[in-house]
Amino acid sequence: MSRQAALVFLRRCREDPALRSRLEALPAPLGLDDLIALAVDAGLVFAAEDLTQAFAVDRRMRQMAAAITPARPECRS
Repeated sequence: MSRQAALVFLRRCREDPALRSRLEALPAPLGLDDLIALAVDAGLVFAAEDLTQAFAVDRRMRQMAAAITPARPECRS
């Protein structure tokens, strides 16, 4: 269940403008602990290992989506 919470966090970081702004305001370089603290603030609890696994799952899902998404036809004038 914790990995699921980490996946929800990643999705919300992409889709929620307020959370994304808070993420972008964090000083670099970001570590897993920084991201986990932000997630806890957002009401999501998970461990660093869960977040690491969620990153891997998210990356694979994006790669699969890119592989099955048909290429856009070129615009011709």
